[in-house]
Amino acid sequence: MSKHQADELIHKYLQGETTPEEANLVEQWFQKELENSIHIPAKQRIEEADNRIAVNLINHINKDKKADRVINLWRYAAAAMVLLFISFGAYFIIHKKEAKKQQIAQNSINVKALDIAPGSNKATLTLADGKKIILSESQIGVLASEGSVAINKAQDGNVVYDASAKKSLTNQDDTKSNTQFNILTTPRGGQFCVTLSDSTKIWLNASSSVKYPTVFRGSERIVELSGEAYFEVAHNKLKPFKVITSQNGERQEIQVLGTHFNVNSYNDETSTKTTLIQGSVRVSSQQNLSNNTPNYIVLHPGQQSILTHTKLSTQSVDTDEAIAWKKGYFQVNEADLGSIMRQLSRWYNIDVRYEEKSPTMLFHFRVSRNLKLSEVLKILELNGVNFKIEGRTLIVKS
Repeated sequence: MSKHQADELIHKYLQGETTPEEANLVEQWFQKELENSIHIPAKQRIEEADNRIAVNLINHINKDKKADRVINLWRYAAAAMVLLFISFGAYFIIHKKEAKKQQIAQNSINVKALDIAPGSNKATLTLADGKKIILSESQIGVLASEGSVAINKAQDGNVVYDASAKKSLTNQDDTKSNTQFNILTTPRGGQFCVTLSDSTKIWLNASSSVKYPTVFRGSERIVELSGEAYFEVAHNKLKPFKVITSQNGERQEIQVLGTHFNVNSYNDETSTKTTLIQGSVRVSSQQNLSNNTPNYIVLHPGQQSILTHTKLSTQSVDTDEAIAWKKGYFQVNEADLGSIMRQLSRWYNIDVRYEEKSPTMLFHFRVSRNLKLSEVLKILELNGVNFKIEGRTLIVKS
């Protein structure tokens, strides 16, 4: 369409002589021009323009006493209608843009709120006399002495129990001392590694605790676990190593000579899972079981025992999934959303609430535990799960 033809069409529109199709075309032009304009007036200017249009229209009508008054009235009304359309269109676009800006700003606030930092190395060490040491705030070096044992914070930040160093300095005999127990506790959003006096290493996951003697005496080495931990047990065939768990009253005992394994025994999980990585372990339930069910099983590498409602069972598993947390990953293989949310709750120190029933879909992914919460949630959002956060409460919307 030429410029002359366009001018004629606009003139017809002002005269009220356009067909519905032509009127629609003119109005679309106005709207397009407004959307492309970088000089859209503010709301106050639009309102002022609307008032001026109304006043001018009334003045023109009052002054017009000629025979073509009706025609002029229509012309002014049509012109006013176009101007009002422009102003209202601009007002609509401004509010549309403002709403979009507000939505972007709100999304930015939500993203910022969801950018909760991941957990880190932090724990509390409770000594035999009840004294508590916040390990993340402690300096490198000797933290305390328990009997013949020096408790050190190593250069890598881990805690190491050194029985040989102090014994050689003090010439103390461990067999003549009473057994003293320490407790290492990680909060939600924390993890820690400790090397016991027999050189056994324990990696403690978030929201967990392990109780152990400063020195192992007698014929056994026994520790008590709540939560989740990965063990690398120092070999000693004369002193079997035992891990005792008690999840919601279900007591389990793991006996080893020297091996690598993971134990998950959180109270908010439905079962206690022991996964063997290397060596051999014997897992037994301390409950009275039915006559047809053995009260112990022997695990081989790649196997996992499951204790549920006093019943022990085994299955072959992907061991990488069981110990992914120790290597710095979340890894789930066909896990439900509830299981994933419990992991996120412990690592990011958040509470989780569901607006509706938890979705039944299963997830399969592997992602770094060093990511912020919002980055992990993106994976779940791609599968249709929506979230919002209030303080440190993550709300699962669908």
